[in-house]
Amino acid sequence: MTEKVLLTFKDIGKNHAGPKATHDIELILSNNGFKSKEFHLNLNSKIEKWYYAHFYFVKLFKNTNIDELVVQYPVYSRYIIRAIIKNFRKYSNGKLYFIVHDLEGLRLYKDDSIFGIEEIEFLNLVDGIVAHNPSMKKYLEEKGVKSKITCLDFFDYLVNEKNIYKNQKNNMNDRICFAGNLDKAPFINKMSLNSIKLDVYGINRSSLYKDGIEYKGVFPPDKLPLILNEKFGLVWDGDSIQCCNGTYGNYIKYNSPHKASLYLSAGIPIIVWKQSALSELVKKYNLGLSVNNLKNIEEVLHKIPNCEYNELKSNAIQYSKVIKSGQNIIRAIESLEN
Repeated sequence: MTEKVLLTFKDIGKNHAGPKATHDIELILSNNGFKSKEFHLNLNSKIEKWYYAHFYFVKLFKNTNIDELVVQYPVYSRYIIRAIIKNFRKYSNGKLYFIVHDLEGLRLYKDDSIFGIEEIEFLNLVDGIVAHNPSMKKYLEEKGVKSKITCLDFFDYLVNEKNIYKNQKNNMNDRICFAGNLDKAPFINKMSLNSIKLDVYGINRSSLYKDGIEYKGVFPPDKLPLILNEKFGLVWDGDSIQCCNGTYGNYIKYNSPHKASLYLSAGIPIIVWKQSALSELVKKYNLGLSVNNLKNIEEVLHKIPNCEYNELKSNAIQYSKVIKSGQNIIRAIESLEN
């Protein structure tokens, strides 16, 4: 019998339950033949990192005949990543795969050339990589990654409630929603709307919101899909309504933001920036709109015929069944295995 292990890092220095994307992958793969192993580590403790590198991983890989090890990446410690790869290769002949949640060489350390080079080196030491989408895959290949790469497209988003669309009888209201850490969404401060409303959900509410922006509060990520009933969900980053800009605005050219999966899990079509990585996926699956900017968003929405919107809505509901059942990560892992 094949021994499959999923390794997930939890930073005990942070007071939260961990990102939903990471937790959902644990649940999905645990129900599909993987043994889930969490290691709880304080990244500020040199002693703990030394212990994991020289004892924990040695014991785990030496005493277990692992055929397939999947690591949720990043771990935010190059020392620990090296230890995982080195010890697994030393004590196992199994396959090593990384599920990429973030590429910090593209995001927080995009100006650190040494970090970027090391990250690519790590990714070349594994047998396979689950990237977000074709844009991220292309970036990795252009940077010299030779490991096999497959794509999620959208992150899965588990929701317990089956009757999730009960609050969405028609969805013909002129409201769109945005959910996330609002500190990272200063563009909202520059939006002023007359004929539509933007419902905003999340922490760090701004005091500078203008007309048409309505703050709705903070809700647990597994409950939010049951609350959302807007016409579209907005995926945007930066401080401009002209384009997605700044560190996160540039990153959106390569990643699949988890908020897109949130909206789709609720059966809500999405609005994305035309230069984002999601733009091609929105077109491929016909799940929403790609726009150059948000200046004319009211006009854009008013011009959509009901029949066209109904098709987008129907597609979003159908695709929600894919991500609510974990089909994307299962398909991606199977693609690496075959």
